[in-house]
Amino acid sequence: MANIKTEKIVDGAHIRLVSARQFKTNRISMFFHIPLDRENVTKVSLLRQVMKRGTKNFPTLTHLASELEDMYGASLSGGIRKKGDGELFYFTVEYIADRFVGENITKRATALLNEVVFNPLVEDDGFSQDYLNQEKKNLQSYIEGIINDKREYAQLRCVSEMFKDEPYGIFEYGYIEDFDDITPKSLYEFYNKIINEAQIEIFVSGTFDDEEIISEIKNGFNISPRKCGEVTNKIAKERDEIKKITEEMDVTQSKICIGLTCDTPYDAEDYPALMVYNCVFGGSAFSKLFNNVREKLSLAYFVFSRIDKMKSYMLISSGIETGNYDKAYNEIMAQMDKMTKGEITEEELVAAKKALSNSINSMRDSLAAMEDFYMSQIICGTDDSLDETLSKTDAVTLGEIVKVGKKIKQNTIYFLKGKEE
Repeated sequence: MANIKTEKIVDGAHIRLVSARQFKTNRISMFFHIPLDRENVTKVSLLRQVMKRGTKNFPTLTHLASELEDMYGASLSGGIRKKGDGELFYFTVEYIADRFVGENITKRATALLNEVVFNPLVEDDGFSQDYLNQEKKNLQSYIEGIINDKREYAQLRCVSEMFKDEPYGIFEYGYIEDFDDITPKSLYEFYNKIINEAQIEIFVSGTFDDEEIISEIKNGFNISPRKCGEVTNKIAKERDEIKKITEEMDVTQSKICIGLTCDTPYDAEDYPALMVYNCVFGGSAFSKLFNNVREKLSLAYFVFSRIDKMKSYMLISSGIETGNYDKAYNEIMAQMDKMTKGEITEEELVAAKKALSNSINSMRDSLAAMEDFYMSQIICGTDDSLDETLSKTDAVTLGEIVKVGKKIKQNTIYFLKGKEE
């Protein structure tokens, strides 16, 4: 079991130490927690890519690669992650633990992360024009390419319609129409705003000397106090009338996505029951949706459900033949009705809890997964460990599942309609 220890750097910035000696690698990540904002979301997406291209002391990818190779093949990554009505903008260095090489690679990894974040390559009071142009092309290709993955595209469209005019409905990778207004100077100005104002969480995971790494970060990183308010988050609201959208495309397999409100916040006592509910309903290979809609009735090529902890909503996603829309939709709802009535067998409940237990325990096998688990706990203001989460889900009763299920309501139905068979 990994233990987490917290050390305050300054107001608005903390170090989180996750001790996990079973790994041969260590991981240091710096997260900036910012609100999801339509005006800035494209800048964030481009910024993390431009900053990875080079720094003052390592001005090209070749220079960075050489430094990483000299650190026994360490890796540098950066990204963005939507979390409720906010997003995380982050950089990570992962490297072999010091005890396996007999060198202080931790100190070099910390220095490299500091270099990437606080000492970017700047030309004429802005980022490199060439790097920005190249990353705009890369991001445009990625955004335009999403439509080629119809499953992902349908899910994104459903979420954007369900949360239209809300921060969560914003596409975290940005919008091509924003590109022309983003210049090297404007992006650098935005970078300075984030660096100086955003809430910071620095995670160090693996095997390390606590005092040594805390000292390295406190003395080496130029982090000033910040008066950043917490990123607000509102759970999904029930809609008076179900929103229905149909989009036609020349594809052979249609997609149904159903967005539902759960009305069970992450800090509610019955949230563990919602986790088990989802696993029984559509969140595992033993679920009602899989066994009935796909296997028994052959109404779907795939079908599953997932829940979002921070927004308290469920998304049901399915690939079907176009002509089977009514049959598939009705059967999905029939299985949900069975959940509400408590028509859940002991075998289904045991299988779901076991699948959920395996999923939670699998986080212990990944530094990145544990890091994400604890980061979510911090954002939510909860402090459950993996063991406590397991204990709570294992104790869920059939009555609690029925009770939490009665609060689930349809909100949005998105149908990506293909051609008839």
